[in-house]
Order: sequence, then structure tokens, then C-alpha cells
Amino acid sequence: MKKLMLWVLVLALVFVPVLHAQEIDGAWQGTLQPPAAGAPPLRIVMQLSRGADQAWQARMYSIDQNGQPITGTVTLQGSVVKIAVPAVGGTFEGRLSDDRNAIAGTWTQGGSSPLNLVRATPATAWAIPAPPPPPTPMAANANLAFEVATIKPSNPATPGQSILVGRGGSNLFTTTNTTLNDLITFAYGIQLRQIVGGPSWLEADKFDITAKPEP
Repeated sequence: MKKLMLWVLVLALVFVPVLHAQEIDGAWQGTLQPPAAGAPPLRIVMQLSRGADQAWQARMYSIDQNGQPITGTVTLQGSVVKIAVPAVGGTFEGRLSDDRNAIAGTWTQGGSSPLNLVRATPATAWAIPAPPPPPTPMAANANLAFEVATIKPSNPATPGQSILVGRGGSNLFTTTNTTLNDLITFAYGIQLRQIVGGPSWLEADKFDITAKPEP
């Protein structure tokens, strides 16, 4: 009987973390108040799921801005949920409630702001804006060169991170606070963990880029 009770206890200890991990799957949403004075609140949606490799992943939407998905990585340690979103230089850390329907946490991107997420249901889920039409494919004979480009070290005091193509209808390519690793993942559609063996400055040194393609 003692051996049976011991095995029951062991199985319980094994399955509790698994159940907790399953319980973060789905859509979570909350309102973020940026720290900048006068900045409007932003509705944030985090869609958490497992990838093909069983690693947790996130798709983040700021639906009051452009509503475009931004990918992130997820770490779950007990009841602590951590989400890193390298494309915008942001991180989220929060703790699951006992009923597993809320995550009280903090969003950090330059400064820090409270961000409390609740599990979305079909009745409460915020509508995510439809994505814009895909860009026109580049012509096969396009000139793959920039007419002019500037690359300079980023100002450490500038918060956030961005990679923008054709902002405001222009044909400019601009980045803020981007590392070479960021540019490689953007250009080739790969994950940061796939870049190995390079010098440390690939992920440490940050640059601002403005480039205009040749006609």
C-alpha cells in the first residue's frame, strides 16, 4: 500500500506541470498603458501555442496600432510566464492565477508598464484587424541595390525596436535598434536560435538603418 501511495504521489508531481503547461494554450488579452505621457492605451492580444518542435511560441497583436502579428518566444516556469518579442525589443513577465484564467504581469519596452491578461473566450475575444494585402512581388529583373543608405549606431536612450518597409507609402527601408542577427532573421525568415557560431557583437551591437532602393 505504501508503494502504491508513493507512485500516486510521483505521478501527481509529474502531471501537475504538464497540466499547467496545457492551460496557457490559447488567446490572452489585456490593455497596456504606455509610460509616455499622453500616450493612448493599447489593446494587446497574445496567442500562445506549441510549435512543431513542441516549444512554446507567441503571436502578439497590438490591435489599436497596425494589428500585425509579431512572433515571440515563451518560457513557462511553474506559474511564471515569460514572453520575449525581439522584433520590438519587448518582454512580458507575469504569474498565472490559481484558476488559470488570468496572468498578472508587466510589459517592458524601454520602460515598464502593468499588463494584466485574461483568457479570451469566443464571446469576449477582441477582433483582430485583417492584414493588409501582401506586397507586390519584386520583378525578376529588379535592380537589387540601394541608391542611398545610412547605417549608424543606435542611440542607447531610444526605446523599442522596429523594422519597416515602405512606411507611409514610401519605398524606404528603415530600422531602429536592430542587431545584425535581427536583420538576418528578418531577411531569411529564420529563428534567432538558428544563428550560431558568430561573434558576440552580432547580437549585442545595435544600428539604425535608412535605405532607399535604386529605381
